[in-house]
Amino acid sequence: SDFTGFRSLAGAAGATVKTIPTVMINLQNRASTQNVSASDFETQAVDFLEAWGQEYRMEMEVTEFECPPCEASSLRPLEQSLAKYRNASAGIAELDRLTTNFVQDATPTLKLLRKAGLEDAATLATWVSSAGSALQPLLDSWEHFNQAVAVTSRCAMGGLLASVILGLASLVMLRGEAA
Repeated sequence: SDFTGFRSLAGAAGATVKTIPTVMINLQNRASTQNVSASDFETQAVDFLEAWGQEYRMEMEVTEFECPPCEASSLRPLEQSLAKYRNASAGIAELDRLTTNFVQDATPTLKLLRKAGLEDAATLATWVSSAGSALQPLLDSWEHFNQAVAVTSRCAMGGLLASVILGLASLVMLRGEAA
């Protein structure tokens, strides 16, 4: 029975000798590529979860040593973070899709409105110009009427002034005879 225990210990030591360098090399490789860019987060997280949750766990099981980084509770925060990242990325992608669809859907309408707006503005300018042309003869006749009224008013004022002067002159003469 001592021999069996020694064989298990020798197996564990052999597996450890084989496993530890592989784990260390993979950790160093991951450390050198860590945070290369924000877009690599998902790839790195999935790689890390697969490495520690599957590969290293299986390699460490034969050693009969505990592997805290391999446990589900240790990997859970990364899984949750990965899920939040995917949800946020999906939300941003959906927002981008909706914005693109809105712009694509609104473009024909905006072009139509721009064209119709320019046509309406041109029509309005033409209408104002034609209305001005139609009013020009009225303004010309009004100007003649206005000039006639001005001449008549001046004549009436001149007649009134002459009447006042003649009235004053007659009063002066009547007083001169009475004195």
